[in-house]
Amino acid sequence: MRATELVGNAKTMAEGDRIEFQSDLQTDKGPAAGIVLVRDGNQVAIKYSEGVEWFDVADLQVLELTTTPDGCTLWLLA
Repeated sequence: MRATELVGNAKTMAEGDRIEFQSDLQTDKGPAAGIVLVRDGNQVAIKYSEGVEWFDVADLQVLELTTTPDGCTLWLLA
């Protein structure tokens, strides 16, 4: 079951974490999936199949933090 309201923030988001934007609320590419390519202070670069987009971690709206079947961290974002 997926969360329907925000559950927290992305302060612990790290390089190599996987992300899924559930809508286009935070990015024009949404819904979209990607991987955190770079974590630089309060900024993260998320790589999609179409390219890379930078985000301020404090602005990311987290719906759920979970793990994939292979043990990777997965952030479900609004």
